[in-house]
Amino acid sequence: MTQSGNESGEARAALDETTAYGRAAAGRIPESAPWYEAMWLGAIGGLVISMVLPIPFNVLSIALVTFGLGRIMTAYQERYGVWVSGYRAGRTRTIAVLLAVFVCTVMLTVFYLRQAHGLIWPGFVGAAVTVVAGFVGGRVWMRAYRKSVSAE
Repeated sequence: MTQSGNESGEARAALDETTAYGRAAAGRIPESAPWYEAMWLGAIGGLVISMVLPIPFNVLSIALVTFGLGRIMTAYQERYGVWVSGYRAGRTRTIAVLLAVFVCTVMLTVFYLRQAHGLIWPGFVGAAVTVVAGFVGGRVWMRAYRKSVSAE
């Protein structure tokens, strides 16, 4: 099945419009937003620390942090007019997935150490490590995002 010249032109125009929107969105996003970074890094640390809390407080804290993350994303979108998911095509997806796997691994390790050995201190160490990894990962992700958008 072949496309007519008009359909092909419409598809090209739609693709160009999408690319222009992506570039415009990237232009609205600041290189760093300290309030946003502090909140989402605090949420990541909170997720890790929640692993040392007794049941049901750990489950409640995970729910609260997850709700908080949603509110943080909404506030970012309201302030800048756009919020870009970390799980987008290209290198940014790889960075986001690696960071998520890292955070989940630390969470599970902290949970295991709490349950098997009664240790609480790994929660604080794990939170600190994930906050630093999140900060670095966020900067690397933003650099990759800006590079991918400028290359489109």
